[in-house]
Amino acid sequence: PAGGVDAAPLMELFRRMFDAAVASAQPQNCLPPHLPKPPKGRTVVVGAGKASAEMARVLEAHYPAPVEGLVVTRLSLIHI
Repeated sequence: PAGGVDAAPLMELFRRMFDAAVASAQPQNCLPPHLPKPPKGRTVVVGAGKASAEMARVLEAHYPAPVEGLVVTRLSLIHI
């Protein structure tokens, strides 16, 4: 704009920063490094909350043995 600052580059920077923050908080990106080694025997997952279903899915994908349990979210009940 005439005499002003072009905000488009800043908006693009802020958008990229926001997208990077959201991506880094996704369970598939942040959970695996913190998972313990799979226990001997069975694994039971119990979860509640908006992110619990995705977190349970990530755990199930990273453990070789069967995982079972119950996860309750705001909109659904999921049996693993």
